[in-house]
Amino acid sequence: MQDFIERTNVGIKNLNKLISIGAFAFTGKSKKRLLWEAASLQKNNQPLLHTMPALFEEAPVEFSLPDLTDHPLDDVYDEMELMGFSHTNPFSLVDDDPKKYVCAKDLHKHVGKTVTCLTYFVVRKHVITKNKDEMFFGTFMDQHLDWIDTVHFPDVARRYPLHTNGFYRITGKVVTDFGTCSIEVQKVIRVGYRSRSYANLG
Repeated sequence: MQDFIERTNVGIKNLNKLISIGAFAFTGKSKKRLLWEAASLQKNNQPLLHTMPALFEEAPVEFSLPDLTDHPLDDVYDEMELMGFSHTNPFSLVDDDPKKYVCAKDLHKHVGKTVTCLTYFVVRKHVITKNKDEMFFGTFMDQHLDWIDTVHFPDVARRYPLHTNGFYRITGKVVTDFGTCSIEVQKVIRVGYRSRSYANLG
């Protein structure tokens, strides 16, 4: 950490972001400990920042701290807040039980039937019909990070617009085309995120 600060002259704001998204996980130290060390090192090195590099390398400062541990839920929240996405499975944040819903790999068992899937929204593609109505095709992920394709016909697109990333319960009829399953959506319900306070529970 000390070597990185001295070589890059990184500001405390950017350094904290790097720590929070796990860029220093290779050190084996918790993020809480790294954030504490970063604040102390930045304060101590402030007179040297933005000046000529030091002539001699100095031994890293050693800190004596209590055991500061991280919670996986905190890590995912940090990634979402700072990058807008998670590089791990985002379903650890969903305020629902994914096991209650049909997943992508089982859609072929329900062709012609109405199912509900718990999904994470990825992207949508708008289409204008010959009647000048708007519909769209959606791409979602399930709890196993498998893709779920959806079709939102004009009436559904009007009633349930999708504007932001997040979790949704998708209800619709499973159809198949060229051996690939998709869902003709009938209903979309936004699902919230677990409270970050869960990260402080045992």
